Amino acid sequence: MSEGNIFILTLSIFAGIAEVIHYYIDGMAREAFLPTCRRYSSLYKHAKLVDYHIKSAIPSSVDLTVYMQDGTSFPVDINVPQNTVFNSKDGKPWITTRNVTIEKGTYTYKVPVAQKEAVAEVELGTYTSHDIIITLGDLPADRKYVEGSMVLTIDGEAWTLVDTFAYSGPGDRVYKVELDSTLQPYLVFGDGQFGRKPTIGSQIKGQYYLTYGSSGNIPSNQFDKVPEVMSDVTSGLSITNTIAATGGSDYEDFDTLKEHIPLSIKTLGVAITKEDYEAIAMLIDGVDKAYCNYICGKYVEVYITPDGGSEASTELINNVKQRMESSKVLTTRVSVYSTHAAKIYLSATITGKKSFKSIDISNQVKKALLDAYNYQSSGINKSVRQSDLYALMDNQPMVDFLTITELYLLPYPIAININSQNTEEIVSVPALNITYFKMISFNTATPETDYENCYIQTVIEDGNAFYRIFTNKNVSGNALYTGQYGKPINVSLYKSKFTMTINLPVENANYENGTVYQLTTQPMGSNGRLVDLIPHNYNIPVISSDNITLTINEVV
Repeated sequence: MSEGNIFILTLSIFAGIAEVIHYYIDGMAREAFLPTCRRYSSLYKHAKLVDYHIKSAIPSSVDLTVYMQDGTSFPVDINVPQNTVFNSKDGKPWITTRNVTIEKGTYTYKVPVAQKEAVAEVELGTYTSHDIIITLGDLPADRKYVEGSMVLTIDGEAWTLVDTFAYSGPGDRVYKVELDSTLQPYLVFGDGQFGRKPTIGSQIKGQYYLTYGSSGNIPSNQFDKVPEVMSDVTSGLSITNTIAATGGSDYEDFDTLKEHIPLSIKTLGVAITKEDYEAIAMLIDGVDKAYCNYICGKYVEVYITPDGGSEASTELINNVKQRMESSKVLTTRVSVYSTHAAKIYLSATITGKKSFKSIDISNQVKKALLDAYNYQSSGINKSVRQSDLYALMDNQPMVDFLTITELYLLPYPIAININSQNTEEIVSVPALNITYFKMISFNTATPETDYENCYIQTVIEDGNAFYRIFTNKNVSGNALYTGQYGKPINVSLYKSKFTMTINLPVENANYENGTVYQLTTQPMGSNGRLVDLIPHNYNIPVISSDNITLTINEVV
């Protein structure tokens, strides 16, 4: 039958219509399920279906290090009130999150700050009907509403901010700040059964905070201006952020929602199992990754990595701690710590494919390694396997074959309380600043599981600053070595030999006298001897360009 036949044409038209209809039916079916949906609007509806509160922007936070420019101790107590404003070099305002007293006689002090600015009480509108939508008005284009910061009054009466009306009664003065499908914040009140309805004609006023969100995740050393509330007390003060500011994020995006919605349903805010603690921690504002060390259910250690990588600030650690205390079983003791970077040191000899230059081969391999082992892509306690490294580097288009000649880790040295039976990290002191480390050897019959600890005590005597190295946690008896800051030292322990250089935490600033740091060394792989490494102390294995040594053989 000819294709020009009227019956064939009619049948083709209906077939085409049916195909288009089925395309839309398939699309609707796909959007109806959380795991398969592809549109933010669909994900938004899924969130509302299970009463999930879509979070607004989260401010970045960091601990500022305060010290005297001449390296001496603080001559007087310095009180830094909550909401004291600091300004970073890019002009963003940061405020202290609690009252801080910098104690006389100490050498450095951490001041917790968050990137946010207060909006004074403003009129948000009149409650003219129960269907009215009250927004926060026109917010600056580069700033966003801070999640959970709204303080609301209606006709002079304070109302309480909640995430859900599920636990509210008809007379409870509660409200929510939600985001619409275009990510604009607006107020939501109860329906008279779950939460009280405001009276028609009521005047609504509110005050809240604004933040730059993810733009507040700035690198280290971005602060240098001391507020007058501190400089008026004593001169000669300096401040900086020794680590990057992290934890800042914008309104929850598609990928974040897809991860968080199932976690919220899974736990319902109650922590019982190891997985519950990890899920609840990951739902907390500013947390990217979480790992739980679950000790018989009676003692739980939660390790967190903030959004944006790097280390968690004391502000974020305290927020997670408070949330865990409200979610845990009464008899469980919970501690929260930041994860740290376990530095990967890698040396390899690479033969490139024909006609490729050594610099191009080196850049391609380094980029692959940096992409695979950074704070975002790596995981807490992730194994560093030589087989994975071989596969990663050998699969690069410019690489023909290679040999890994050295591979070892430097776990993060943690400050500890030598009087405690447990190795609990002290977070109030500066980090030990190891600027150079070279593993020489590690003698062991069990390289996959073995490790060795040494203990570094910082000392200030007669105005001189130095450190001592011990093999016992109590740092008693004679020190094995005595070292000077900024100078390399060769260390030979029972199993391991290495060379390192320790610098001051900040130029001209001293460590606290008597602080003890635990440094862990692990076996190394060399000359084809395969050793898979697992970071100690719940670290994240990361690699930097400075710690990659490549010998490239060009083939002409």
